[in-house]
Amino acid sequence: VYVYDPNVDTLVLDLQGDVTVIANFIPPVETRDVTFKINPLGTNSDIIVDGSVLGSYPTTINYVLGDTVNVGANIDPLYGFSTWSNDSNQIMPQNTSENISFYANHHDTLTLNLYLLKSNAFKISYSLPSVSIDK
Repeated sequence: VYVYDPNVDTLVLDLQGDVTVIANFIPPVETRDVTFKINPLGTNSDIIVDGSVLGSYPTTINYVLGDTVNVGANIDPLYGFSTWSNDSNQIMPQNTSENISFYANHHDTLTLNLYLLKSNAFKISYSLPSVSIDK
């Protein structure tokens, strides 16, 4: 009985009679790259993929073909969520949901699209009361 050693690329057999050799090969696993981006760059927002914060953008993750990927976001308080946009994989339930998932069936780029919230600016006006002076 031979036990596979991944560090040895050669198998030498010393045959001393009739022997049957059966080789089983595992085909390579198909994978898909998905790149995650934030638009606009420079916000304090983060993308969370399968429970982990990515932290830098763009970031590319390699998935086994058909993997389920769960995605959410921590959004900078100065920004609002707009949509997710991508090229190939179908977003579930829809691209306007803040928390989404998809099957990694294609190479893809997924972008978190944000918009700058309007600032709450106040106009303050003050007028002095009129004073009359009697002589």
